[in-house]
Amino acid sequence: TPEGRAGAARNGNFQAGLVVDTQVVSATLFDFHLISHSGLQGTSRPVHYVVLEDDEGYSFDEIESITYALCYGYSRCTKSIGTVTPVYYADKIAERVRLYYGDASDQYSDSGTARSAGSEGDLEQRVIHRSMCHSMFWL
Repeated sequence: TPEGRAGAARNGNFQAGLVVDTQVVSATLFDFHLISHSGLQGTSRPVHYVVLEDDEGYSFDEIESITYALCYGYSRCTKSIGTVTPVYYADKIAERVRLYYGDASDQYSDSGTARSAGSEGDLEQRVIHRSMCHSMFWL
């Protein structure tokens, strides 16, 4: 626990921006853990990031700083969020798509076999109201 240690917030969590990139990470990959948000209630949970490819040749510190900075771009919050904003928006869009088209797991029955054509889970059978077909909306 961070209580009594340098870098602890008043509520006992680590302060936002803490990066762990030694000892508890892979010896072969470039990965790190980042606590990017302040824990308002409960325990702050770090996010594990793995850099798959670095075409630009950034240093480890630069990638960690960029990742932390990307946690401040969410339009509904004036503070940092728990994960980078592009990933958060992608999750929100995927959630919205599931509302319109249904979850991909709907294509399979409980036994794991595919349902027959024309069943309730087929994406082609879902109908979207025509007023929503060519409209944009804010997340």
